Amino acid sequence: MPSPEPLTPPIAAASPLEAHISPEKLEEARTRLELYYAQVAVAWPGFIARPGQHQMMHAALLTFLCAQSPNDEPRDGRNLAQLEAGTGTGKTVAYCLAAIVASEILDKTVIVSTATVALQEQLFHKDLPRLAEIIPGLKFDILKGRGRYICASRLDGALHDDGQEGMWDEALQDAMADQRRQSGGASAGVPRDNAEATLWFKNVSKRLHDGSWNGDMDTLTKPPDPTDWRQVQANAHACTGGRCEYFKSCAFFKARRQAATATLQVANHALILATLQSDSTLIDPSNTLFVFDEAHHLPEIAGNQFSYRARLGTSIKLLASLRTVALRHGRALPPSTRPDPVAFAQSITECTDKLALLEGLLQHAALVHANKTAHRFTHGQIPAEWVPECEQLVALLRPVCKVVEGVISALTEPDEALSPAEREERARAGVELGVYLGQLGTLSQLFQAWATHDKVPWAKWIEFVAGPAGSPPDSMLCASPMTAAQHLSKNLWKNVSAAVCTSATLTACGSFDFFDRLSGMNRYPERTALMVASPLTTPNRANCISLP
Repeated sequence: MPSPEPLTPPIAAASPLEAHISPEKLEEARTRLELYYAQVAVAWPGFIARPGQHQMMHAALLTFLCAQSPNDEPRDGRNLAQLEAGTGTGKTVAYCLAAIVASEILDKTVIVSTATVALQEQLFHKDLPRLAEIIPGLKFDILKGRGRYICASRLDGALHDDGQEGMWDEALQDAMADQRRQSGGASAGVPRDNAEATLWFKNVSKRLHDGSWNGDMDTLTKPPDPTDWRQVQANAHACTGGRCEYFKSCAFFKARRQAATATLQVANHALILATLQSDSTLIDPSNTLFVFDEAHHLPEIAGNQFSYRARLGTSIKLLASLRTVALRHGRALPPSTRPDPVAFAQSITECTDKLALLEGLLQHAALVHANKTAHRFTHGQIPAEWVPECEQLVALLRPVCKVVEGVISALTEPDEALSPAEREERARAGVELGVYLGQLGTLSQLFQAWATHDKVPWAKWIEFVAGPAGSPPDSMLCASPMTAAQHLSKNLWKNVSAAVCTSATLTACGSFDFFDRLSGMNRYPERTALMVASPLTTPNRANCISLP
């Protein structure tokens, strides 16, 4: 069969964005883009060139070529685009080619972020390998969250667990289970037999250290038991980075170092938002061109990402357990770095007393019970007398966090005077306290949200949590932004070099207004908005490009 002819596009009207791009750079980029597009048209099985695809591709290219640094002024949105393309348009080819060309011209990394595993798999295993056969030198990889990789240090800790009170006590298990429910993770399920768990730990440890397994959960032949995996998965708060003896062979950092060499990286919305929200240097938004496919999910995922929840009774137990664990590990430190046991115990007591006081206020209010399992506060306003209690809790948690951070730092500081066994024991202790520190951070952020009432209020509510047989019920405190617009604007749009949001369903009633408000893009007046009708249906509206 003869090769399909590449599309000869109609001459497009000049875009206002062209004024921000040097003519030489624009001409080079367009020439290279058309060359790649023609090569794809010839080499891609069953490829059919479509006018809408060509239109979207060039709109994305202009947006990427208007890339800015975070300090550029004005940050008016010329580097942002919303591109709605109907089913059958061929969005993947359009945005990938535009991003690859811009990456070559600007020497920047590309991250394509999706909302679903299905699209991630399609990109990584089907579409990008095809493009790599057509475009010389194209390297691509996949970015996954830490939780998909094993932590060798935590694995050692699981293998040497002596049953002492510590990291896996009931309070910390419950607190981590609450976070899993918030992020949509699996529930704990039925507790696993210890002997069976130990056998699994030994098996994966052997495979990890002999090189027959790369430490990626997704490459295991059988999914691990959720409870076992939580005990050994990589965790940002438990990570000591370059001070860890396993740093060079760490599965997570090896994967990130490999991905860093790729021109195009595939990720997911939750991972991108979590990374940019933290102080992580794993993604440099100012040197990255972003594509958010399935972007209509972005505001909802961002809302979940910036939400917090914690149980009051569990938090009291968690702090009591932390006092025991921190002081036990602190005793092994030199006097200069050892926490003052009396002062630390007093700080913990002040926190637990305040939590108990707040618990009493909630019980007296009787807002939730077995027959009414949730109560949402109108306009996000909690009772006025609760606000100072929440503010004081935030202040009381700070010195506790500072002491824990100091103990972790001292435990993980290299000390050649120690034996290998002693260094290993200290590293495991640092990992243990790091998980506690993460829970303290969540608790502090929750009460900060509860104590705050902005012009755009947070949603705040309480859930009734029935206790095990013979145990009293608990109260789950929750906070979530009404919309993620402010967070997306602050953490994403103000920092990215350039970003294209695309989906078949970005508009409502022919307008981007709804997505604009939810995503915070309405704060950037020069953003590009383009609707491309599906070639599979008769369009009932004209294609349009606007720069509001």
